[in-house]
Amino acid sequence: MTAKILLVRAQGSSRTALVPSLGLATISSHLLNGGFDVAVYDQLVSPSEFTFGQAMESAKPALVGFSIYTNNMVRTQAMMDEVPLDTPIVVGGPHVTLNSHALLQHPRGLTIVAGEIGEDIVDLARMTIQTPPTSSRMYTQSDKVDIDNKALPAVSTFYHYQAITDYPLRTSRGCPYRCSFCAVSALSGRTWMARKPESCMAEVDTAIAVLRNLKRVHIVDDCPTAKPAHLKTLLSLYAAKQRPEMIIDNV
Repeated sequence: MTAKILLVRAQGSSRTALVPSLGLATISSHLLNGGFDVAVYDQLVSPSEFTFGQAMESAKPALVGFSIYTNNMVRTQAMMDEVPLDTPIVVGGPHVTLNSHALLQHPRGLTIVAGEIGEDIVDLARMTIQTPPTSSRMYTQSDKVDIDNKALPAVSTFYHYQAITDYPLRTSRGCPYRCSFCAVSALSGRTWMARKPESCMAEVDTAIAVLRNLKRVHIVDDCPTAKPAHLKTLLSLYAAKQRPEMIIDNV
């Protein structure tokens, strides 16, 4: 029997657009390729009347994974309290990466992922299901993720994915600057890495084919203007055929 995994992002602030979690969509794709069944409960996508409890009842997961941001930590903790004690929990995300050691003191045994994880999530999930931790343990991703060969985000695993109106596209990773008010260099590093523009267009066109209500594509790079020539090439390719409106975030 195929194990079911439920991935979760709690809402941290008011919703302005139905934008799926790019990180959970990519992890979902890796898990599908690894033979798991996956469902994603993203409160920034699902309607408010569809609760975490309903998602748990629908999925009946063997493992639950939470993507934690500082602004959704309180809601995430409330959801974690609803997970049965015999169901293991994996946590990751920006808040976890920056505060991983604090989570080691969590009263429940957690599998903690610090940093960005790629296809290694498959082995980590399998190990966590087979041998649930009795005390928290930490997994640190030290190798750089190859952003040009990442799995295409599996947005169709999201509950209510056809409601998605906005799609996040990451065309590069990292930021060469070290601004005192910004945590990007601590999360993604100062080495700027770009994807091939053709790969980005293939991802967008796949999303357009799957998401019937898609209205906008957001470039969500850490520093989209780090190399203006790369951005200009992307925009030229994007405008070469009819596609939804593009918005460049973090500029």
